[in-house]
Amino acid sequence: MPIPVPGDVNGDGVVDAADYIILKRHMGQSTSAGASDGDFDGDGTVDWEDLQTLMSNFGAGGTPSAITPEPATLALLALGGLAVICRRRK
Repeated sequence: MPIPVPGDVNGDGVVDAADYIILKRHMGQSTSAGASDGDFDGDGTVDWEDLQTLMSNFGAGGTPSAITPEPATLALLALGGLAVICRRRK
């Protein structure tokens, strides 16, 4: 069972754009709002404080993954490395 992340509206373990959309749809809703609507502080209203909770945790959660550069970035690094090597030889 994933650990709850503050700002995770839909319960998928990641605070992302899907959570923001749900919160945005319920912004200003009062009295009947719950955590699944975006009310993180439990005051019954989806408001600015709830949006701040989501935004401060945006990108949190999920499974840790290794950071790997895109192939285009690797190609640019390789070209830059070759340019440095060729320049030193002259």
